[in-house]
Amino acid sequence: MISNEVLGKKIAVVFSTFGQKNHNYLKKWFFSLQKSNLLRFQIFESNWSGKSYKTLPLKIRKRYYPLFFPFLFFKNTKTSFKQAKHAYLINFNPDATLVIFSHLFPGISDTLFLLEKPFIVSFRGYDVLVRPVEEPSWNETLNLIFTKSFALHFVSDFIKNQAIKLGAPPQKCHTIYRSIDLSFFKPKQHKSINLEYSIITTVARLTWQKGYLYNLEALSILKKKGIKFKYNIIGEGPDYALIKYHIDRLGLNDQCLMHGQMHQDKVQEILYNSDIYLQASISESMGNSYLEASASGLPIVATNIGGIPEVVLHNKTGYLADPCDTHKLSFYIEKLITDPLLRKNFGTSGRVFVEDFFSPQVETENWLNLFSSALIS
Repeated sequence: MISNEVLGKKIAVVFSTFGQKNHNYLKKWFFSLQKSNLLRFQIFESNWSGKSYKTLPLKIRKRYYPLFFPFLFFKNTKTSFKQAKHAYLINFNPDATLVIFSHLFPGISDTLFLLEKPFIVSFRGYDVLVRPVEEPSWNETLNLIFTKSFALHFVSDFIKNQAIKLGAPPQKCHTIYRSIDLSFFKPKQHKSINLEYSIITTVARLTWQKGYLYNLEALSILKKKGIKFKYNIIGEGPDYALIKYHIDRLGLNDQCLMHGQMHQDKVQEILYNSDIYLQASISESMGNSYLEASASGLPIVATNIGGIPEVVLHNKTGYLADPCDTHKLSFYIEKLITDPLLRKNFGTSGRVFVEDFFSPQVETENWLNLFSSALIS
């Protein structure tokens, strides 16, 4: 796992806001690391305070910050007024720091340089795939991160390879996949086969990137063939009205159920009772919903784009069609509907695949190894 010489070393983990609803998985990830009891982890939140970022330990409420600020500032004479906003982080004096979101880097970069300890920056998609195009000046920040950091973390090889094209040194680049709660998402025991119709499900935000139009076009082809199915759409987002329009246009009102955002327990229940997971995304850096479906024992129909081939193995855990190819999507869905044994085999392979590469234990071990390499550098 990690060498004895780094046991008990201090790691600062810098979030924007720890435990916020859309990043709940990071809370579980952090507690898994903490439970290892091999390193000392401290959470810091780096938030915009009106004029600059300030970094506070999770347990210190912001209203108490002014009371402690003067003491911490004068305690460390190397601290400038600008860096004093991060006095808690400076006085913690970590042996290494992980910046969970790259957009936080500009606000704390001076402090990271002051600490003169290795730091790791994490990239999750937008910061590499979109922002360099939308905001050309961001490329200067990327170059500084690429140059100064000890290591760069990516949630998929697809993002990592794009970063390398932007100038990231390959030897600094590490892919560590997000894990899945395998005790929560698991196959339904003694699942019966619905002879009346098949149940197909998508769990994704209602945005153009998730390819709902192509899901619906493919399902429309099946309906014209007389194939019976129900289609669950779980999620919310800006394209709700557009998706409803296409459901009506294609005559799929009797087949489609739009559930909106649902609690994980309800999502799990629907996945339990589904036969196929469908998500024809046209842009995807790394899709956790595919892994949750595989962990639940479902075969998957998806698209060969972005990071999807890293989580869906074609002809083994599911099928991958070219983006926007509705006829191929419908062909693959029909193939799974008409072959229950194939569905079962793909679902079983998917569960094994997720257990081997996306378990919390695997993710924790990979992170501890990365921290260990930073600490002995």
